[in-house]
Amino acid sequence: TKLERQNETLKTVFDSIPVMLIFHNPSRRVVMVNREYERLTGWSLGDAGAASLLDLSFPDPKRRQEAWRFMKEAKRVWQEFDITTRSGELLTSSWLSVRLSDESLIGIGIDLRLDKLCKQMGKDVAKFASAVEQAGEGIILISPEGNIEYINPAFESMTGYTRSEVIGRPLCSFTDYLIDKRHRKLYDLISSRPEVWSGRQKRKRKNGEVYDVSMSVTPVRDETGRVINYVSIIRDVTREVALQQQLIHAQKMEALGTLAGGIAHDLKNIFTPILLDTEIL
Repeated sequence: TKLERQNETLKTVFDSIPVMLIFHNPSRRVVMVNREYERLTGWSLGDAGAASLLDLSFPDPKRRQEAWRFMKEAKRVWQEFDITTRSGELLTSSWLSVRLSDESLIGIGIDLRLDKLCKQMGKDVAKFASAVEQAGEGIILISPEGNIEYINPAFESMTGYTRSEVIGRPLCSFTDYLIDKRHRKLYDLISSRPEVWSGRQKRKRKNGEVYDVSMSVTPVRDETGRVINYVSIIRDVTREVALQQQLIHAQKMEALGTLAGGIAHDLKNIFTPILLDTEIL
């Protein structure tokens, strides 16, 4: 009949709503709960008498009375409750009670565990984003196809290129920046063998200055192991390279001085008896 079809449609919509819904008649009897309520609490109307579902959710009489008083008042304000689930755990949830024209009541509940988790995840993501934005090393995120998806402020400062100039473009198109001819081979190597790579290469700033960088390229994988991005961390080591070269030069000069001193000492040992013999003759 038409009424049955309407009820079926209503039940389908009722079960599709991603919040907990529980219907009470004016005499406190629970007449309907949706699938989200059953999923989160583990309780259904078939577990016990319909009138005792509230008793199962709130085994403590004091808390049960408080919950029912909140439902009956239907002030349209949110209030937190800890529901005892079928497994014995506590489900922290926030509820709103709405009174209908026939004096029946609808309780609308939200799982606060998920809300708190989302908030915590949001805080963690914000902290991570802040750390990346304020990092001293240049960070660049590259798609599997080789397109630049993100650069941090340190990369902008280091290279002279702004985000608007590079994001969305293929990394290999920046031939002025990628002056090290080994870069193309490096990209092919990382693409064919997605493993962590680290090493040193030369780069050129936007103003034409050549500098040395120590860099690493790490593949980022999803839960299936598929590479979804590459993240490269770049550090300007021009000063370190210059100091290293000075140290190598100083070590060479020290080695030459030691060699020259050794040769002079050996020659002195050879010429000393010759000079003495010459004087005696």
